[in-house]
Amino acid sequence: MRILAQVLLFVLFLVIREFISLESDIISHSIMSFGILIFTGYLLGSYISRIQLPRITGYMLAGILCGPYFFGIVNRPVINELEAINHIALALIAFSAGGGLKNANILPQWRCIMSISFLQTIGIFIVSFLGMYIAMPIWGNITMSPLYMFWGSVFIALIATACSPASSIAVIVDTNAKGMLTDNILGTTVVRDVIVLIIYTFVTAIAVHKLGTEQGEVQSVLHELISLVLSFGIGALVGVGISLLLSKVRRDMTFIFIVLSCVIVYLSEIISFHFVIACLTAGYIVENYSQMGDDLMQSLKRSSIPIYIVFFAIAGAALDITVLIRLWPLVCIGIICRYLGTYIGTYTGALITCSSKDIKYYSANAYISQAGVSIGLSMFLIELFPMMVDTVLPLLLAMIQIHQIIGPIILRWTLNKTHQINH
Repeated sequence: MRILAQVLLFVLFLVIREFISLESDIISHSIMSFGILIFTGYLLGSYISRIQLPRITGYMLAGILCGPYFFGIVNRPVINELEAINHIALALIAFSAGGGLKNANILPQWRCIMSISFLQTIGIFIVSFLGMYIAMPIWGNITMSPLYMFWGSVFIALIATACSPASSIAVIVDTNAKGMLTDNILGTTVVRDVIVLIIYTFVTAIAVHKLGTEQGEVQSVLHELISLVLSFGIGALVGVGISLLLSKVRRDMTFIFIVLSCVIVYLSEIISFHFVIACLTAGYIVENYSQMGDDLMQSLKRSSIPIYIVFFAIAGAALDITVLIRLWPLVCIGIICRYLGTYIGTYTGALITCSSKDIKYYSANAYISQAGVSIGLSMFLIELFPMMVDTVLPLLLAMIQIHQIIGPIILRWTLNKTHQINH
């Protein structure tokens, strides 16, 4: 009876949406489509969790089904209209990810985390570069000069080293996972993305010089490095500000985070800094240097379901199936190379500094997902090198989308296999 009522409510939403689409503008149409997307995500997330899969897989599946290639409830113009909401959701997830980095859990493992982070980055880059540089001329059906083929492979490999703190924290919160491996995953995921952002800035500067792009681009790369430093600074200031505010305001804490997320995302468009890094930094400071840090982060986690539905459902709706069909051989090669590099780097790093067999043999499965950072780096790449928009960009986005789908499933299996999940 309950399922029937949910189906009837879904059909009613569709009828109302069709009526609105005939009578109103794109904004009203987007609001109704967004409501249907959230409702569908909640339902599928609830049902899919019953078969021991992560809820965020259900959220993404809802986005795919509601997206342009299936029922068409959420089309490309609507997805573009929802971009701001998606950024706010990502900022809230970043706050949670930063709050998950507790000094008491992370500092005892800092050597292991740093070792795995660096060696993963090196391993993924080398294996992915070699795989792409060899495979692109054979299976890619891509017309590029040898120079651009080289640098295209470099950037594909570099962006492949980025991972997704959003997906990791979503699965960990959903499963209530705790333990040494869980702490190691959170720390390594964040540290690796910071390493990638720094390396990406310098590699881009070299590529701009070698490829001879127009004037002003080197200044853009320097601006990117400055924005990276600015992101940490703003995050630290926000974290200190929240800590001071907590001493006076002890209620409506989730609302405070939502307002701050909106402000930070808005300011990032004006000042040009990485709002994800800023929110990660702020969450880390609040968790570790505020007396109310634990209570605040728990409050945010209790309110996390709508946030995750928004972010991952929109990510699913943005999936471009035509690109996957056209480039599937290269996508498969890229996925295999990235995992192989991840496993080599993880095993080597753990062999040097960690005694835990779970970290050594299983933690490579935790770094498959890609999302906001990877997409952001891909977009910045095209701003600098527009000639790669029809070649490198589609391949990058296709790989990111597949990793985002399979990553949470494999991560949940890993957490369950290593007894990190509190059943």
